Amino acid sequence: MINAIRSCFEWMGGKPRELVFDQDRLIAVDENYGDIIYTKEFEVFRQNEKLDIYLCRKGDPPSKGRIEAVVKFFKYNFARYRQYSEHWVWNEEFEKWLNRTGNAKKHSITKKIPAEVFAIEQGYLTPVSYEINNSDDNILIRKIRKDNTVMYEGNRYTVPTGSFGVHDDAQLEIEGDELLIYAGFCDILLARHKISFEKGKLIQNNDHLRNKEIKIAEMKGSLKAKFSDPEAAGRFLDEIHKRKTRYVRDQFLLIEKTLCEYDPQAVESALQYCLINELYSAVDFKDAITHFSQGMKKAPLSAEPVTIHKTSGTNIPGVEVAKRDLQEMIQSLKGEDDPWLN
Repeated sequence: MINAIRSCFEWMGGKPRELVFDQDRLIAVDENYGDIIYTKEFEVFRQNEKLDIYLCRKGDPPSKGRIEAVVKFFKYNFARYRQYSEHWVWNEEFEKWLNRTGNAKKHSITKKIPAEVFAIEQGYLTPVSYEINNSDDNILIRKIRKDNTVMYEGNRYTVPTGSFGVHDDAQLEIEGDELLIYAGFCDILLARHKISFEKGKLIQNNDHLRNKEIKIAEMKGSLKAKFSDPEAAGRFLDEIHKRKTRYVRDQFLLIEKTLCEYDPQAVESALQYCLINELYSAVDFKDAITHFSQGMKKAPLSAEPVTIHKTSGTNIPGVEVAKRDLQEMIQSLKGEDDPWLN
């Protein structure tokens, strides 16, 4: 709270002689019949700044009616129909609203514009007793989102895949026209982006999408070892790497998954088929394996034809089913006596 008050002094360009507060346990422990006992931290702050404190009494609206009116104006004119997302976004929108509406419109009772009145009163503020440190104005703290992005000035900036969950916070530093994103308060540089002056954009580094935990060379070597012909597999994988550089990791992952699902003989046939027909794609490789594996499943059925034995009558042994003569059925349809019914 003390930091927030000092930020207010910095924004106003000085400090007033007196501050008015509502009853709050962060400020006062007890009213003590007028000899107010302040909390230790706030008392140190009050003495250092040489401030007079006016503490509103309990249940006394007239003593704090002005600030209550300001809070009500904020709640029902700015906050009521705005969806809260993050604190820094809220501050940016509030600052724009303040310049456009809160301090720019004429007051309905005083008929004065707040911004003009404050410019006059600003000359009566007392300079702060300490030097305000502006060295960290270009350093901000942001949360790393689930999609491995960081929000800044209404835009999303990517960080490497896997940063979410490993680093909770990111430290943003402005360096010229670039945005530097560090892991927490450490010296680990996660990303460097050109600052965009548009809104709602995704500023993306495609390199951040790749999982760098496993190197491409290691993946390629591991895949070659799983083929029965590593030399042919090496040529196939090298061509994929050359033609699909951006997606080579995804290609290799699909091939690795496919090798675990199909028979080695089908894999070998598919590899030779892709090399002969110059099909250098993990998807084509998988389709070829699917085709050859289906052919192998059908082969045993066609090699040994199944003999079907015809049986007469019922399949139940010792039971004979009576057969009705066709002429008797014709006579029954003509209305003649049916010997089966007699």
